[in-house]
Amino acid sequence: KALILQKRHLWLFVLDKLYDDTTAYKEALALNNRVVLYFDRATFAMLQGYEDMLYRKL
Repeated sequence: KALILQKRHLWLFVLDKLYDDTTAYKEALALNNRVVLYFDRATFAMLQGYEDMLYRKL
């Protein structure tokens, strides 16, 4: 949940800074794609670690 909230907070921060600059939206979208990929990979790694921990306890 914390990763999702952090991703949203970052995206809202970027939107707030680029609100008046319409030419920077392509850059903002590219940044958003990189941020989404980063957080998706972080979530995947976290879930892999969680599953590993569960299977070690069994």
